[in-house]
Amino acid sequence: MFRISVDGNLLNNEASFTYSGSATGGRMPTTLVVGVPLRTKNQTVTAMWHNVRGSTVIVDSPCTLSAIY
Repeated sequence: MFRISVDGNLLNNEASFTYSGSATGGRMPTTLVVGVPLRTKNQTVTAMWHNVRGSTVIVDSPCTLSAIY
């Protein structure tokens, strides 16, 4: 499960993926797009992840977080 936090407030939108034991290593591309209300001051946007049912994730490819004003 992936979510976005803005200034410490977790947004409701989420993205998730499921396990795959395929020969390709089970890679699952995941995209989460959210709208963030703009403020007149700087905001901190943070990507958050949490496991489901004790799962683990190994991130072995590039990950990005973009915030565009």
